[in-house]
Order: sequence, then structure tokens, then C-alpha cells
Amino acid sequence: MQKFGTMLVDVDPHVDENGQRGPSAIARARQLAIATGASVDLLVCDYLGSLSGGLFLDNEALKESRDRYMKDMQHWLEQHAATLRRDGLLVRSHVDWHSPRYESILRKAAEGGADLIVRAARSHSRINRMFFAATDWELVRRAPQLLWLVKKSLDPLSRGLRVLAAVDPVHPEEKKQGLDRKLITTAEYISRLFGGSLHIFHAYKPGSMVAPAAAASHHGAVPVMRMSSELMGELEKQRQNELRKLADFAGIPEDNVHLIAGNAGDALDEVVHSQEIDVVVAGAVSRGRLERLLIGSTAEEILDHVHCDVVVVKPDGFSGSSQES
Repeated sequence: MQKFGTMLVDVDPHVDENGQRGPSAIARARQLAIATGASVDLLVCDYLGSLSGGLFLDNEALKESRDRYMKDMQHWLEQHAATLRRDGLLVRSHVDWHSPRYESILRKAAEGGADLIVRAARSHSRINRMFFAATDWELVRRAPQLLWLVKKSLDPLSRGLRVLAAVDPVHPEEKKQGLDRKLITTAEYISRLFGGSLHIFHAYKPGSMVAPAAAASHHGAVPVMRMSSELMGELEKQRQNELRKLADFAGIPEDNVHLIAGNAGDALDEVVHSQEIDVVVAGAVSRGRLERLLIGSTAEEILDHVHCDVVVVKPDGFSGSSQES
């Protein structure tokens, strides 16, 4: 896979790390940059409605207020950049006044030749978990770069990382060809950076869950396919074989191969918890111009509930512009 040479860090100045969004993204970028030697671009993109003005309200006083605010923001960001430079890292800082935020992130990532975008998920104070926001999903849909979404505090420089590749070895779409191996090589690269362990995961719904026989027994019900136990066994064996091939490709030991029959979200959450996974590497696959992207074999809301960082990988040839709807 392409190594991390330059990373763009989206820094949110408005939340600190008990909702610590900006500092947590910077901390992850520091760890990655120390491990890889990558350069770091720090970006603050902000837009305050109270200072945005309008057709009849934009005047010199507002402009001066915006300029002063962004100058203060540049100074604040430079303080973080200086801290990283003390570690011997090459760091640049940028501020931008723009909405929507994701457009500024994508533009700056392209201008700087970034291989990786690092950004923190948002916190939900009532249950102390981290969720994805609208900007996260827009970057999942549009960014051709690897996207690292920070959801927990980690110290990989001292203890390594447990990394899990969430694959879908029987996915039928042609666009997905080669993505599983790209997921595994990315996960392997991340785990080797910090001396961690590598896991592989796939969940599927058995035939009884996909096509319950009772559904067709009621008058007017839509007919569904019934799978015999023999067919279900053959399909499961096929999944096992394909998953084993992928595991062998990366030399993943049997204990780190997780094939689970059941709901993908619950299964992934269970494995992340039981194996103390730090990072899930998942693929974003386009299903059409007007449809949203799927993350591997799971629905978007599933990743909102995974208690670890998520790295999103796109297929070769992915074009963010083609995902406009």
C-alpha cells in the first residue's frame, strides 16, 4: 500500500478533549508522524454565522472582526504546530473561513498531496460515546484519501495497536474487486508501525435470518427464498474458505480470524470489545450515483457504535467527484 507521506489534520478549535476533538486528532497525527516520518498539515476551518454577514450586512467592521478572529485562530494553531515541531516533525498550519467544512478539508488535502486525513469524531455527552457527524460522512463519501476517524484515546507508541480489517469476501460488486486485500494491507501496515496485532472480521446473516420461512405462510406476504440446511452449510463453508484465503494472504493466525453469523453491527461491536481492538479498517464502496456508500458489509449507523478508531479505505480508482448526488 501507499505509505503515509503527508497527512492533513482537521482541527476543531471549539471542543476540548472531554469532548476533546481538536487535540485528540492532533495527538493521533503526532503518533502517526513519529512512526512514519510523515509531514503534517494542521487545518482549522471555521465559519461563524454571527460574523458571516450577508448581502446587506457585510461591511468593513465585520470583515475586520473576521480577520482578527482568524488571526487569533492562526496563532492558536501555531502553538500546537510548535509543540509537534519539538518532536522533529515537519508541520504546517492553515486556517480557512469556509462552509461547508468538508469542502475546505478536501481542497486542502488535494493541494497538499495528503495520503491521509485525520479527524476526530464528535462526542455525545449523555452516554460518553463518540459518533460520526455530517462532515465525517461527507468525507467518507467523497475523500479519495485514507480517512482516520479518532474515537478513543490511544498510546500506540508505547503499547502498539490491535488492528482489525472488516472484510466482505463474497461481495458481488465488480467495484469491490481487490478492496479486501487493500483493507488487509492497510491494516497490516498500521499494526506493523507500532508492533501491534492484526485481526480479520466478517459477519453474515444465515439463511434463516435473510429469508424467514414464516414470512411466506401468510396470505398476501411477499414470497421469499427458503434455504435448506445443506445449502446454508455450503454457503458458510464458502465464506470460511474465502476468509481463510484472505487471512493466509497476510499471515493472520487462526485465533485472530473472526467469522460470525448474525447482525453485523452487534458482531463487530462484540469482537471489538472482546479482542480489545483499537482500530477498525473498513472499506467504502459506492453502490450508485444516488445511493450512499456502505462501509464494508455494514450499514453506516453500525460504525457509530464501534468503540474504537475507524480507518476508511476506498477502492483503487475511486473518484470523490463521481459520488456527487
